[in-house]
Amino acid sequence: MKAPLCSTGCVLRLCAKTDVHAVHELQEAWKQENITYGFTPASLATIEGALGPFFHVAEVNDRIIGFVAATVREGHDISLMPDEAQYLEVDDLYVLPEYRGQGI
Repeated sequence: MKAPLCSTGCVLRLCAKTDVHAVHELQEAWKQENITYGFTPASLATIEGALGPFFHVAEVNDRIIGFVAATVREGHDISLMPDEAQYLEVDDLYVLPEYRGQGI
């Protein structure tokens, strides 16, 4: 059973292939908010290709209200970590405005 993350009953889970359209709709939402500074929503194929252990969706009452996608990278010439050290880089993150500020 998934445990709620916040008072709204939000749960975080791996993004599945069946979630790709919902994630794309959320990307369209951030485009409409004019907060992406030149970024454009990814294609459905690109979103599907990014599925993996570091791509999660947040949902409330079976509605996807946000997502986060990240990639494992290897440090090179980064003063904060030794060369070849692995780190997780957030590639994309979005939560619907009405759910922000709730610990999601």
